[in-house]
Amino acid sequence: MKSMMILLDGIQDQAYPELEGKTPLQAGGKEAFARFREESASASLITSVPGRETDTLICSLTLLGVEEKDLPTGRSSLEALAEQFPFEKEDLILRCSFVKVDADKRIVEPCCTPPEEVAKALMEEVIARHQATLKRIGGYKCLQCMPAGRQWAKGFTAHPAHDCTGWTIQEAVPSGNKVAEQLAATSLALLERYHPYTILNWAPSAYEEVPSFTQLSGMEGGMVTKTLVLEGIARAMGMECLPVEGATGDTDTNLRGKAGATLELLEQKDFVMLHIGGTDEATHRQNPVEKTEFITRIDRELLLPILEGCPEGTRIMLTSDHWALCSTSGHTDDPVRAYLWEKGTLHQGDLGTFPGTQAVKLLCGDRW
Repeated sequence: MKSMMILLDGIQDQAYPELEGKTPLQAGGKEAFARFREESASASLITSVPGRETDTLICSLTLLGVEEKDLPTGRSSLEALAEQFPFEKEDLILRCSFVKVDADKRIVEPCCTPPEEVAKALMEEVIARHQATLKRIGGYKCLQCMPAGRQWAKGFTAHPAHDCTGWTIQEAVPSGNKVAEQLAATSLALLERYHPYTILNWAPSAYEEVPSFTQLSGMEGGMVTKTLVLEGIARAMGMECLPVEGATGDTDTNLRGKAGATLELLEQKDFVMLHIGGTDEATHRQNPVEKTEFITRIDRELLLPILEGCPEGTRIMLTSDHWALCSTSGHTDDPVRAYLWEKGTLHQGDLGTFPGTQAVKLLCGDRW
């Protein structure tokens, strides 16, 4: 039996006046989404972990069956692995986001792309102040490596930039140990020089091994994604990650190419995870209209080709890693809804609520 998990990052959201009182999924989900609703059994999955950030790292690993005790402490080292950003096991890896503040030094754009000369200057100062290496991995994203800094991962408190909308920069900077305080001082100093822009560190981690997907499930797995943390997860778990020309982790991605790559990989593997990141990126930009328009594209350019092209008997779980609210740009820990569809067979009914770690077993089992 072939099985597939389609993970639409942060697709679940609340209703908005600009969408006539609908959620982005209700406003944008048309033909294919309707088929999933009408032809599938459904379940709720608890993907969050108490005491951990409700983010793509934790929730995606949970959905792949990784238990709480085996979850890595942070995402940055996995992103560095995907990006082939060189680091040693004793280094500390961090994510950096360019942010923009208002006159009261409150964050108004937590995922901001500053003018190129400002971004370059911010990066150069961080490198000089901390003898670090820095690599830009997107408009507002960087990876930072602190040599021999692994010991400072412990006690390092930091908040994802996209959760800090409306916070003062003083509230958002890291804290908890010497290195965190040094990075916080740098963020504040750079803001004074380059106002309204600065750089914010978060997601500290050192490399940690995670169980392989085959070890957890007994199946050979593959993944289609262009989101770095998912690429890193695939590499770390021994899952083949198929590249797609024109693919991005945002709303400008090549959805038809991702659909084709998923069907191609499904011919070789027992299980494929297809991850789409643009829904979450639109959320972090606090743009429900953009999110809705992208969902409409997902329906037409991704889901319909997969439903039509997959072999008879293929099982698909359509779900999300977490809720994501355009109103706040952040995530919530509410259980996510999952639809369980099988080509050629009608399934209906609510199966109940399950731990996220049971998602693959639920998809491939006989409970539905």
